[in-house]
Amino acid sequence: WRAVTVNHLAGFLLAQILLPAMARGRARLITTASLAEMWGWLRVDHPTGPTPPSRWLAYGAGKSANILFTVEAARRWSSYGIVPTCFFPGLVRTRFARTSLLFTLARPLPYLVGDPAAGADTLVWLATSDDPRIRPGGYYAFRAPFVAAPWSTSPRRAERLWEASAQLVGATIPYS
Repeated sequence: WRAVTVNHLAGFLLAQILLPAMARGRARLITTASLAEMWGWLRVDHPTGPTPPSRWLAYGAGKSANILFTVEAARRWSSYGIVPTCFFPGLVRTRFARTSLLFTLARPLPYLVGDPAAGADTLVWLATSDDPRIRPGGYYAFRAPFVAAPWSTSPRRAERLWEASAQLVGATIPYS
């Protein structure tokens, strides 16, 4: 449950706190996802329990939650000029990945970007570009739309996760 708390609920609560300021004008809200969302084990009605049987399933659950949050934030907040998006930075060589067997096996994949600056490229693009391909609720990698698993983009699951997350953080949400 810690992975979902850190990777999703913390950002969810921060977005709720910043919402009045974001709703005053053009704002970008960008969350980070991962290919791990495909094996995420997320119970949207109870996102903090029970704990998945592996840390990678838990990590994937947090990343799936970020995509679902982006989908629902776009539905709820786009009319306020907020552009919620999500991105996959690629497989970045950091200390996080040094001990990962999965990262080692993935080295031949085209998603390996190497250094952190290359991984941040799509984030900076989403934050600063007026590219017409950037759409509220979109998921991006390498400055292009990226495909997520159907369970990570389902509008119904996104709404259910939002409601459960709001209860968990005690958020009174003024804009919906």
